[in-house]
Amino acid sequence: MNQLSISKKMTSREIADITGKNHHHLLRDIRKMEKAWEKVTETKFGFSEYADSTGRRLPQYELTKTECLYIATKFNDEHGQG
Repeated sequence: MNQLSISKKMTSREIADITGKNHHHLLRDIRKMEKAWEKVTETKFGFSEYADSTGRRLPQYELTKTECLYIATKFNDEHGQG
C-alpha cells in the first residue's frame, strides 16, 4: 500500500491487483459495502471510469485510505466467519 500513502487514493483496480481478486468481483463486493458506509458517513465511495486496452470505458472506485481500511476490515470479517 505504498502507493496509497503517496497519492492518498487507491483505485479498485489497484486493490484487485494487490489482492489477486478479480476486479469485477471486487466491484460487486464494494457496492454491497457501500450501503453500510453511506449509512455511517452519509457519503458514497468515489466512483470513476478508466479506459481499458481497447478504449472501452469501464467502472472503478477511487478510495481514500480510510475507505480502503474499511473495505479491508469488511473482507477480514467475512473471511473470519464460518
